[in-house]
Amino acid sequence: MEKRLLASAIALALTSGAFAQQGVFKFKYLPEQHYATQTKTTVNMSLSIKGNDAEVEKLKSAGIYMPMVLKSEDNMIAEVNTGRATEGDQAVFPVVVRYSNVFSNQTLNNKVLPVRQNQLCSRYIFGKSDTEGNFRVDSIAGMELNDDIKTAVVKMLNKLQKRIAFPDKPMNIGDTFSQEVPVNVPIPGVDAQFKVKVTYKLMAIANGMAQFAIDQSGKINFHSKQKDMYLTGIGDGTGSGTFKYDMSKSYITDMQSDLSFNYIMNIRNITMAGVASTSTSQQTVVASTGNNMVAVR
Repeated sequence: MEKRLLASAIALALTSGAFAQQGVFKFKYLPEQHYATQTKTTVNMSLSIKGNDAEVEKLKSAGIYMPMVLKSEDNMIAEVNTGRATEGDQAVFPVVVRYSNVFSNQTLNNKVLPVRQNQLCSRYIFGKSDTEGNFRVDSIAGMELNDDIKTAVVKMLNKLQKRIAFPDKPMNIGDTFSQEVPVNVPIPGVDAQFKVKVTYKLMAIANGMAQFAIDQSGKINFHSKQKDMYLTGIGDGTGSGTFKYDMSKSYITDMQSDLSFNYIMNIRNITMAGVASTSTSQQTVVASTGNNMVAVR
């Protein structure tokens, strides 16, 4: 009797959606919602430089000693408000974004480095989104909108949303999908990136929330020219993390990820060997507003 009751309870939970085995996922804004997001990213790096004595002495005379220890922290607080969608097949709705707080701090060998203020901080960004999640920027209060600013805004929004390209088909528990994302190598004065393959695995669906695991891996292998310098680099990185997806809001409400990597780079007669770790956390609270767009303070 007890076994039958237990089986019935499990079957009821499964059919009622408390514990689902399959889901369709798409990351997008919805109309008549208020999104409040906090993001924090930290980087810790240790870099050693080897080369001929003359080059090393130049670095020492400039006040640069080995190892170079770089620490940085980026924080972002953002609010997004969406309005009522228009009627019809091509429905769109207004979107207002405000980065109420964007600040960074960096130290190199315990010395504070200057950080440029983000020009979008505290400004209102006005745009529109369709029901498929495609967002466009219309205007920014107090700024003349050009292609460079549009690109910067879209880049920040993608960072804010942590946009993930979910499969178009339904996913079952245990299914995975992958995508590549660029990662900056944190070397002061050097513009270098490498691709990281990120694999997401659906672990569970319960009470309208989906839990995903994150696995990251990448190889550093690049050759580039910057000004009058030729750069080559090799290395690798690995990482992990998790995120939660609210199925009723079509949004990621909590994400944690870590990535560690090591690399060797050659510039002129100097060899740089470094190890670095990055950690990112993001939390978003989504609330329905009806047709009353909450004022972005």
